[in-house]
Amino acid sequence: MYISKIMSYDKDDMEAAVYVTDGCYTICCYVYPTPKGFEKKAIALLFGYGVSQIYLSRECDFGLEKVNSFFAYRITGYVESVSGRILKIGEIRIKIDSPFPGGIKEGDYVQLLIERCDVIWQR
Repeated sequence: MYISKIMSYDKDDMEAAVYVTDGCYTICCYVYPTPKGFEKKAIALLFGYGVSQIYLSRECDFGLEKVNSFFAYRITGYVESVSGRILKIGEIRIKIDSPFPGGIKEGDYVQLLIERCDVIWQR
């Protein structure tokens, strides 16, 4: 995962809107704070806020659909970790702020709505 494009950057407020990609899938994300050289910094994962409408997908494939809100997406992804709340779309890893509903297990494909993804840097 890496930043493919900076949409906006406010140096004074230390925040940015960026596109993060794995080379196949691209998600618009929020970055705060923006450390020096952030555009080249390694990304550990994304953190998904405002997650809702989680359910099993009929399709065993990845999907990414932009919805009305600026940072919001409907995502179909692979459950990497139920207890860790990690979803994958391609090579993009997203930790979600809500638990997966009962009955969903690792290896399942789920669809959900995410209001915003934030960048979490590697240490």
